[in-house]
Amino acid sequence: FIDYCRLRRILPLLLPPYSTYTLQPLDIRLFSPLSKAYSQALEEYVEKTQGLLTLKKGDFYHLFKDA
Repeated sequence: FIDYCRLRRILPLLLPPYSTYTLQPLDIRLFSPLSKAYSQALEEYVEKTQGLLTLKKGDFYHLFKDA
């Protein structure tokens, strides 16, 4: 892994587990807004289909992509 990273000029970043969310930049800046947007898209999908359709892989992709 280290050699792979060195060859590709990748600097691995390790964050301490169980740290406060302020130490987890991806949780704050990326995953939190993405989660909210996906949840909203999913709620709209369920409302549109009246909960009668199952969510298939293709549906997931489109909902996630739009989020």
